[in-house]
Amino acid sequence: KEIQIKDQEIQAKEQEIQAKEQEIQAKRQVIHAKIQEIQAKEQLIQAKEQEIWSNMQEIKAKQQEIQAKEDVIHAKEQLIQAKEQEIKAKEQIRQQEIEAKLEEHKLTNHMLSARVERLTDQLKRIEALKYLPHPLNVQCKFSWQKCADMPEELER
Repeated sequence: KEIQIKDQEIQAKEQEIQAKEQEIQAKRQVIHAKIQEIQAKEQLIQAKEQEIWSNMQEIKAKQQEIQAKEDVIHAKEQLIQAKEQEIKAKEQIRQQEIEAKLEEHKLTNHMLSARVERLTDQLKRIEALKYLPHPLNVQCKFSWQKCADMPEELER
């Protein structure tokens, strides 16, 4: 009976050892599962980091695109300003030309008015000569024909 008890004790110890081994095996499986979980999380983190990096690159590309478009807009604004300045300059030149022509016409009108005035005065003097007792008056009669004896002053 003692052997039987010893056998049972040995069996119990073996079962206990087996249970411990199973427990250790289960803990190893838990550890292995945890390691796999950690590895999966690391892969997920790497994927997220790559996604973030990719998003940052995309954002940088978009920013560069926006900057390029802003540069184009700025260049167009400068071109518009340059064209506006060119138009203003042309308008000023045109205005100055118009003013110069106006001044020229005023001067021409003034000169013509002065000439008409002088000619009118001369005509009045010539008309007045009709009434002076002078031998040329009788001879020429102011027919506006050139008289042979008429002095140069009267011809004018």
